[in-house]
Amino acid sequence: IISCLYLFNYWSMPPETFLWQGVPATLPLVLYAFIGFEVATSISRNIENAKENAPKVILYSFFTVVSITILYQLLFFLTMNTELMAQANFLGAFPALLAKLIPQYPILAMHAKNLIHLVAATSALGGAYGIMFSNHWNLYALAQNKHTIFPQALTSMNKYEIPYWGVIIEALICISYLALTQGRIIILQQISVFGCLIAYAVTFIALLNIYKEEQRTAPATAHSTALPWLAIASSLVLSTVCIRNLLIDGPASLYAFFALLAIGIAMFFLTQKETLEPTAL
Repeated sequence: IISCLYLFNYWSMPPETFLWQGVPATLPLVLYAFIGFEVATSISRNIENAKENAPKVILYSFFTVVSITILYQLLFFLTMNTELMAQANFLGAFPALLAKLIPQYPILAMHAKNLIHLVAATSALGGAYGIMFSNHWNLYALAQNKHTIFPQALTSMNKYEIPYWGVIIEALICISYLALTQGRIIILQQISVFGCLIAYAVTFIALLNIYKEEQRTAPATAHSTALPWLAIASSLVLSTVCIRNLLIDGPASLYAFFALLAIGIAMFFLTQKETLEPTAL
């Protein structure tokens, strides 16, 4: 960001950089970049006075990260634009910026490029760990609420207070994905976002039901009526984009995702039935 501010004389936005046809395919990738914030929701129970402070932690941190990311992406593109579009992949972005920033010091630029790539890789590794850390705790929370089969096993802890069965199941899913797709990152991004969008849509439907219950005792407002419907609509639009993108590479990954989803839905209704059945005296 500081480098781009220093190079403000180079800022421009040529008409040929507006590639609107690429926007739908890019939207899931943008959303994927912010999935990690859900770690905050997974550990919210450990925040002091969680009912009041957890929403603040999630919203403030998410707003800060999104704001910095938007500023960085905008300034980088204003500075590099056509040069950035000419790169084969992201590995050429920082060398191009450094060549413009310090053209008289090629050795320094080379070391700076290596440092930036190392920092980016470390950040990606940290983000991946954060998502993997939260996943088995999400499974733990489902088991706590009796929404999985074998809830006692999934909530049992080892001596380090880790729900080890959740870790094992997560590892098996990761290994299966690597074996079936050879670790293709684009498919992973699309599937991850699609799964989150389904979870978001369910949450927004629940929010809509809460507002309907509240409207029985209080008059409805435009905010309470429009907000959940707009959220549901955005989830449906982005889900459609994800399905389209997955079908471009063939339907196999989409079928695998729906198979996992079907298992989860069947498990939910099976456990609901067991919960609702009266206990024998």
